[in-house]
Amino acid sequence: MDAAANMRQMEFASAKEKFNTILKSEPDDFEALRGIVLCEGNLMSVDSLRKIGKAKESSFKPMSESLKNARECAKDKEKPYFEKFSELIDLAQQYQQAEEERIKLGIESGEQFKTIVQMDVEREEDKQTAKDAAAVIGEIISSPIDEGFMDYESKLTVGMMALVLLGFAIIGFLAYALRLWSIPVIILLAASIIGGLLLNRRAYEHREASVRTNMKGSQKQTHEVLLRISKIEQQYSETYHAMVKLEPITKKAKAVTYTPKQN
Repeated sequence: MDAAANMRQMEFASAKEKFNTILKSEPDDFEALRGIVLCEGNLMSVDSLRKIGKAKESSFKPMSESLKNARECAKDKEKPYFEKFSELIDLAQQYQQAEEERIKLGIESGEQFKTIVQMDVEREEDKQTAKDAAAVIGEIISSPIDEGFMDYESKLTVGMMALVLLGFAIIGFLAYALRLWSIPVIILLAASIIGGLLLNRRAYEHREASVRTNMKGSQKQTHEVLLRISKIEQQYSETYHAMVKLEPITKKAKAVTYTPKQN
């Protein structure tokens, strides 16, 4: 009774000491053996294990060791109870590991999603920067002719055409300066520039596809882990109820109460 009171007050060290005192005279006492296991997990009662996840990861090892001792010392008719108890703790460990894996995969998926969003933002910013630059050039070219008449799209078109012409002018100048003025050389230089742009775009698309593939893989793994967690939860519930049915009927100690005599 004193040990049980200590457990209700979460004084597990004191409760464990009292249970050990009982075991010195009665090594196979069921309540004391089970009480020590619960104290190792900082649990007030078996009912605390009704829901999976109550036992902390740090307590799994000491609880397993106490259960091993309980299986060895318990009476033959009580051994099945502690065997089921061991199965319950093993399932709790599997659940904890699966939960840690789920959290890790969730963090990875989140980081991958952030990367994709950032890449999309950067791509849109690059496109908008190029458009704005072309629009500015178009505005500079068109303003002396008809100021305020052309809209943004028209200025953008003029600017893009100016940039294309400027590009060909630069290619022609380089070809002339290098004494390589010929149609094939100009085509080759133009093709090199365009090829470089295409390769850069291809590299971007490849990186994006790789990130999306990894994210899909993480999502698939997360789904598999969630299925495993669900299965463990079902097994845990079944094992818990099976363990409760195996609990032996023990003689409970009762507190002595004082009743004053009636006159």
